[in-house]
Amino acid sequence: MKKLTIINLFLLIIINYSEAQYYYSLKDCIATGLENNFSLQVAKNNQEISDNNLTLGNAGFLPYLNLGSRYNGTYNDIYQNMRDGTENNTKGVTTGSASASATLGMTIFNGFSIRTSYKKLEELKRIGELNTQFAIENYIANLVAGYFNYILQLKLAEISLLQISGNIMRYYQ
Repeated sequence: MKKLTIINLFLLIIINYSEAQYYYSLKDCIATGLENNFSLQVAKNNQEISDNNLTLGNAGFLPYLNLGSRYNGTYNDIYQNMRDGTENNTKGVTTGSASASATLGMTIFNGFSIRTSYKKLEELKRIGELNTQFAIENYIANLVAGYFNYILQLKLAEISLLQISGNIMRYYQ
């Protein structure tokens, strides 16, 4: 009888310990997962990139301006031996040159490729939105399946503990 009391006490402690943990509801799991999932953040960033790329300028409708600049500089030490036998040593000779350029241009007609480019950017934007939606739906589906598998495992563990305690009680009677 003493063994039965110890075993029941042990099972009671295990059950109470498992109930002392915080249980996440499905809603909590989905909210936390949508907030913290890295692949969803990447999908949302890719969607923002495709949204930002949908401009008339990227399609080629607007004029473009190219600016460029360049600076070259050298630092030299010069050692010269002259024909008359004298030496000329000059240290720290510097030279520099700078240049700048600006080019303004606009495509007048390029065989309707500008309109095609804009339509392509519109489609890429739609694809970005659909990829984000797909990633979110796929993640939620996997999360729900995992959550219900977890609940199933908890219930199976609870049933197993009850069966074990019933078997132990029958064994000691």
